[in-house]
Amino acid sequence: MTKKRIFVLALLGSLALPQLSTAQSTNVDTTANFTAGVTLGNEQNFDFGTVGFSGTPGVGDTVSLGTDGSQSFGGNFSGSSTGTPGRVDVTAGNNGQVVEVFCDQSATLTDAGGASSIDAVNIKVAPENATGTYAAAGQPCNGTAGAAANSFTLNLGTLDTFIFGAQLDGSTTTGTLGGTYSTLNPGGDDVQVDVFYQ
Repeated sequence: MTKKRIFVLALLGSLALPQLSTAQSTNVDTTANFTAGVTLGNEQNFDFGTVGFSGTPGVGDTVSLGTDGSQSFGGNFSGSSTGTPGRVDVTAGNNGQVVEVFCDQSATLTDAGGASSIDAVNIKVAPENATGTYAAAGQPCNGTAGAAANSFTLNLGTLDTFIFGAQLDGSTTTGTLGGTYSTLNPGGDDVQVDVFYQ
């Protein structure tokens, strides 16, 4: 193979044909965009306070906690007009970047022994500058594997917080309600929140 190539080149050279160059040169630049990772903190847990009820909880018995902390009641549930919405702060990240939040649609609160439960459903989220009553503000969470529920352009110290609202739904009750219910108790299931750059 090598000898054949040398012979052909020598033959072309002996005919004095002009050399044609097919090789060209160019440059490819390289860039990289570095962004600081998003860090979350200052988590605040939901707190619906003390909920009174009569009879057996069922369809239509609800506590609706808004992203502004206001509460409204349906059916046989009653209680304080204010509660504590959930909250997650972006404590570190790149200002000017859009951050998106992904969150669970529901949570399960259980009693101390894990025998009885009630669900917080239809969880909603709003940026800290767009909070309001449960009915008026916030976008539905679509699960951590679903579509982003909400977003904002990060400005640390000014706009860096997601606020969460939810509904306690009497129709999801198992067992007999009484005492303190929490996602921290055995069998409880909390709300997962993921935040990413867009």
